[in-house]
Amino acid sequence: MLENSVPMSTGKGRSPNWMLRQDRILLDLLIDVYHKSYGSQGTFKAHVFQDILHQFNSTANVMKDRDSLKYRWRNIKKIYHIYEQLRTRSGWGWDDERNLPVAPDEESIQAAIALVCCAFSSSATERCPGRARREASPRRPAAKASTPHLPPLR
Repeated sequence: MLENSVPMSTGKGRSPNWMLRQDRILLDLLIDVYHKSYGSQGTFKAHVFQDILHQFNSTANVMKDRDSLKYRWRNIKKIYHIYEQLRTRSGWGWDDERNLPVAPDEESIQAAIALVCCAFSSSATERCPGRARREASPRRPAAKASTPHLPPLR
């Protein structure tokens, strides 16, 4: 899956921030660190990303900073959890050749798209209907609405 160096995304006029080869290098380094018992259930102490930074940059032949590694790890985990949710849904199958979940029908595909939008949207509650309910739940107070900055009255 991550063996080649195909860009993660393609857009107009943009170069990809991360290549699949870089993901593989990051994952290999984190696996090594995990085996040295820095990690616990996929979480790492703050210093781990600083510890592997030089080795990552020299191996991948790039200049990333500690936060880039940390945020990429967070996004890789999001992608993994999406795949895991789809793989374990009732009625869904798995294509072993392409390593992709297989939806039973069009409605399930639309629900999966909504799941992905929710996972990667930062503030768009209109794209993620369940988010508004979660943000207003009693355990988590709703965010305060920002008031527009108005000039003083004269």
